[in-house]
Amino acid sequence: MDGNINYCDNCGYEFPEFEGDKLPFEYKVYEKGEQLSEKPNFCPTCGASLKDAENLRFCEFCGSKIV
Repeated sequence: MDGNINYCDNCGYEFPEFEGDKLPFEYKVYEKGEQLSEKPNFCPTCGASLKDAENLRFCEFCGSKIV
């Protein structure tokens, strides 16, 4: 394996390469007292960002059930 490629330790997903100083996270930061959505926009098992979390039942990367 190439040393520049990163893999998820839990599910083996190969992370895409990125350029820049920070990782391109799309997580929403909630303020105190703000209403939370019913489903999170990330997988609780592997941490993958989910594009359409409201309609998903299983993670498209690791297959775990989205609560």
